Amino acid sequence: VQAMSGTKTPVNTLVLDCAAMDDIDFTGIEVLEQLADQLAAGGGRLVLVELDEGPKATVEETDLASKAEIVSRIEALDRLWPPGGSAAADAQR
Repeated sequence: VQAMSGTKTPVNTLVLDCAAMDDIDFTGIEVLEQLADQLAAGGGRLVLVELDEGPKATVEETDLASKAEIVSRIEALDRLWPPGGSAAADAQR
C-alpha cells in the first residue's frame, strides 16, 4: 500500500491472483485484512481471484470475507466495473 500511495493516479482496486495459493494461515489472513483496511480507508478495495477451495474456506471463516471481494475466475473481473467501464479504463483514471 505504501508503494501505491506514491503513484500519480490513486490505486482504487488491487487484484491479487491467488491461483498458486494452496493454503493460507493466520498471519496471511491478518496481512490481507490490514491491506484491505488500508485500501478501504482510501476508497479502494481488495479483490482476491482464483482462490482454491481450501484457502477460500479459510477466508470465509474470517473478517477478511467482509473486507475483500472474492472472484472465482479472472474472466469474471469485468463484473466489478460498471457497463462501459473496464479494468483497463479504471487503471487509466
